[in-house]
Amino acid sequence: MTATTSWVDFYDILNLPQTADAARIRDGIRVQRRLWNKRAGQADPTGKQLAERRIRELAEAERVLLDQGRRQQYDASFSSERSRAQAEQSSAGTSAGATNWLQRARDFIEAGNAHSANYAAREAIAVNGADHEAWSIRANSSFMLGDYRDAGFEFREAIRLQPQNATYHFDYGDALCANGEFSAALGEYESALRLDPGELVYKTAIANLYLLTSRPGEALNLMEDVVRQAPDNPFFSYYLAAALHDVTLSKWSKLTNGSFLITSESQIAVTRDLSNRALALKFDDDKLRASIRENLDFANQAAEVIWRHSSNVLWYVGAVLIGLFSLMSGNGGMILFGLILAGGAIAAYVARHRKPRWQFHQQSSSVARAGV
Repeated sequence: MTATTSWVDFYDILNLPQTADAARIRDGIRVQRRLWNKRAGQADPTGKQLAERRIRELAEAERVLLDQGRRQQYDASFSSERSRAQAEQSSAGTSAGATNWLQRARDFIEAGNAHSANYAAREAIAVNGADHEAWSIRANSSFMLGDYRDAGFEFREAIRLQPQNATYHFDYGDALCANGEFSAALGEYESALRLDPGELVYKTAIANLYLLTSRPGEALNLMEDVVRQAPDNPFFSYYLAAALHDVTLSKWSKLTNGSFLITSESQIAVTRDLSNRALALKFDDDKLRASIRENLDFANQAAEVIWRHSSNVLWYVGAVLIGLFSLMSGNGGMILFGLILAGGAIAAYVARHRKPRWQFHQQSSSVARAGV
């Protein structure tokens, strides 16, 4: 059915109903991939392993759910496979007495079994509520299940018990970020970075937050530094490309309707420069790469010299005809007048109606904020 070693509820990891259409599935995969790609770069081996597993699951979800035949096959066995998985998860809690719940929680989380890991971690906490690792495993399993508020509470407990653990602050920041609490998330990422200044993932997390809060210039500065230190890491290159993309748009003119448009030669130049830099990076996100190419194509189109005729063309034609009649009069003064009138009308028409596309944008658009 799938290439994974155990059955995975793809709808569950995407936080989507089974009825979700292809567009929602694509968006869900992109959101989750952006979240987990960042986590895959961290130094903590357990967190890295979890993230890499989830990235593989997202790739498999994409392969299965976006192919009509594979999705039909997956959906046909969905109920039975989910029931079997739930039965296995229930059996995880049947043993009591001398069970080492913390070790079982470790085993489950390493195997990517978030439901069972969450259950075992709860049992471990019931045995010893001061075990920071149990709280961390419970929090990470909640995070994997999309329960970001629960994960936030559980990460706070882990931090309370071990406040100098940079990984816990980073993980808590991710839970806050996933829940839309960006200001609080920034504080946790900065705490993680203070505790471990050399960890590039923490800088990347801050850069991602800047992108989410319309601060692309600051994100670009951070990611350029990160990629200089780790030029072959595709996860870091992805966030640098995203920063270059968003900085490009910030250089364009913003219209009163909220859209962006190129209205100057400088905007064309900066779009070409930043877009080509982004496209030269090695990263795996077709949607982002396509959007960067669209920006570059738009810049090239804006530079094209085009004709755009207007409704007052008859006035120019009339002026040219009067000039021609004057030329045919044979009178020296009228000939000169005819030359000036006809030539001037033609020159004026060309000057007003044949120019780079960006100049027409500039003339016809209602600009709220001018770009570079």
